[in-house]
Amino acid sequence: MEISLLGRNAVITGASRGLGYAMASRFMRSGANVAILARGQEDLDKARAALAKEAAGHIKTAKVIALSCDVGIAEQRAATYAKIREQLGPIDIMVNNAGESRATNFEQASEKSWQDDIDQKLTAAVHFSKLCWADMKAKHRGAIINVLATTAKAQAPNAMPTQVTRAAGMALTKGMAFDGGPHNIRVNALLVGQIVTDQIARRVPEEAARQAAIAEIGKRIPLGRMGNAEEFANMACFLVSDQASYVTGTAINVDGGLSPVV
Repeated sequence: MEISLLGRNAVITGASRGLGYAMASRFMRSGANVAILARGQEDLDKARAALAKEAAGHIKTAKVIALSCDVGIAEQRAATYAKIREQLGPIDIMVNNAGESRATNFEQASEKSWQDDIDQKLTAAVHFSKLCWADMKAKHRGAIINVLATTAKAQAPNAMPTQVTRAAGMALTKGMAFDGGPHNIRVNALLVGQIVTDQIARRVPEEAARQAAIAEIGKRIPLGRMGNAEEFANMACFLVSDQASYVTGTAINVDGGLSPVV
């Protein structure tokens, strides 16, 4: 199925690497202009250069801008969104992907880790989406994806505080879909399972050990392997496209069948 996002303007947070980068790449190859956001400008500049090179071989009109922003801070959100609007115009697509995985048990999770997790994953998704909402209402068209994790549905031990903010993200997704429906603003969540990204490379830097770890994790997954970022990005691209025009208010597992909850 050919997916076109030609002329659409997209914002992706947490996009200098990993799933965010993969989604930016996929969107641009489908014709979208993309604003990638993250906290580190150096990583963003590298990502922007790589994305521009990729897009040149596909849709030459696609544009990418890279802006440093801590989406957990209100003032930075507002200032960054103003720059995005100035450089790209009204926004059609918003992907809330920012936030690191913080996983420990309830007793050990610090007050700071709780607050940081809420700020980065929940508060940022609420208020960045609100910044886009007026543009989407005016166009009577918009697509928002909240990137969550499968622990939002199927809680696990030693997964505090992230599984709590992810579960709240599911409730947020449904509520936004209710309110966005009359304006043709579709809101969905994509729930990450075991997917190979740069995070595993940082945890296991030695190549042979990393491949062994990936293979071992894959044994626990019904499909028999870990997923890759491109597979996740393909689902995201479909959800923000017109081909998914009747899909809203859903939380879709991208996990190779691992989660016990559908």
